[in-house]
Amino acid sequence: MIMKLKHIFLLLSIIVVSSCDPSSWLENHKAKWFIKNMTDEAIEITCSQLKGQKKTILPKDSVLIYSFKHRVADGKVPSFSDLLKVDSIYVYAMDGDVIYSWIQDTLEPDCLNIYDESLWRHYSTNIGGPQYEFVWTFDIQRK
Repeated sequence: MIMKLKHIFLLLSIIVVSSCDPSSWLENHKAKWFIKNMTDEAIEITCSQLKGQKKTILPKDSVLIYSFKHRVADGKVPSFSDLLKVDSIYVYAMDGDVIYSWIQDTLEPDCLNIYDESLWRHYSTNIGGPQYEFVWTFDIQRK
């Protein structure tokens, strides 16, 4: 009886493994947006994706503010405009003073606009097969 159960389990395992193609659901393009501290002092950042928690960024260090994946099979490549899902970003000095604030609905036309792709550095790296990782980095400098 135990021997028959083992054979049935083995047969079912082979069927399940051979019937699914894991590459079709494992392959993803990854996209990440980082804020980098280019000042000489520690700063703090918060945004809607960080759920209101402040993250400290030491000089020359960076913090991830947003990331997600697109399935390769969907034929989509992550674009910079996906960052527009982040509706507000605040940068603070360690004493609590606001250095920068970006609220998507109230941006001034002449301000340093974090939602302007030309102000970001962009990299893409092949991470295996058809998969790529897209990275955007925004440098914070003191006003």
